[in-house]
Amino acid sequence: EMRKKYKLPFDWIERLGIKTFNCLVALTEFQKNKAVGMNPGLDIRVIPNGVDSQVFSLARSVEGSRNLLYFGRIDIHTKGLDILLESIAKVTEISDDIDLVIGGKGTHSDEERFVKMAESFDLSKRVFLKGYEKYDLLKSSLIFLATSRFENFGGAILEAMASGCPVVIFDLPCHSWIPSDCVVRVAPFDVDGYACAVRHLIDYPEEREAMGRKARSFVRAFSWDNTAKKYEEFIEDVTNRNA
Repeated sequence: EMRKKYKLPFDWIERLGIKTFNCLVALTEFQKNKAVGMNPGLDIRVIPNGVDSQVFSLARSVEGSRNLLYFGRIDIHTKGLDILLESIAKVTEISDDIDLVIGGKGTHSDEERFVKMAESFDLSKRVFLKGYEKYDLLKSSLIFLATSRFENFGGAILEAMASGCPVVIFDLPCHSWIPSDCVVRVAPFDVDGYACAVRHLIDYPEEREAMGRKARSFVRAFSWDNTAKKYEEFIEDVTNRNA
């Protein structure tokens, strides 16, 4: 995907670079398997990213909310924001009882392009750019929407899960670390399927809440303290072997 976006041989650079490493940290098992395929002798440890502990204590309050949330970089291709807008347009065909709230920033040109794209889907009155009000948005949004074409890990997804906000994702290999009962998975880039999944969660609040609780419970192990401890153990192992 990066090769397609930037017209540069990122895949070739990645293969060449990994062959020069003896030790590596991967964020997911998917990344680990990919790296070992390029360098079978690699000493590699899977250490996922962590999440700020204060996210776990966010008190969600969604009564009367109509907000669906995307939080992350405004990057139309990589983050699949064109897919997101098309999906939301289909949701609003059934009912116009929702708004799409965008948390995050992008380049000026990407933000302008995104606003024009929203207008093309007749969503200009349904889409709101909120900047970096992350915690307030997580507390008050019905569902977190992730439509990326690819991810290294999915830090925003991790934060949404920690807050108890239910998440809809595409079923991509980079998301294989997430248990299926903690999110709603949709076939990759299936706009109709994604819209149906979102509509279903809007209509069934008990299911939303149950999924949010399971997700929050699962990601409690992803604290930065645990992540730091795993890095410390890996560094000690490597240092002791090379002493």
